[in-house]
Amino acid sequence: MISADACPRNISANTYHNECVVALEDLCTQLYEHDVVPAPGELITIRELAEEMNLEEDTWHFLRDSNS
Repeated sequence: MISADACPRNISANTYHNECVVALEDLCTQLYEHDVVPAPGELITIRELAEEMNLEEDTWHFLRDSNS
């Protein structure tokens, strides 16, 4: 069982290791590999998140091509 005071350390550790970046990269890859075409609004959100995280455009740009 995880103690209550261990949770903030886990959250802090995930933030420190930038797991949100890994999650977004994985989401984009999974969408592409499973031929899921994001709606234009969803693609805007993905782009905005990537920009907010200072990720390279190649993290998500291949999804844009599937909307052409």
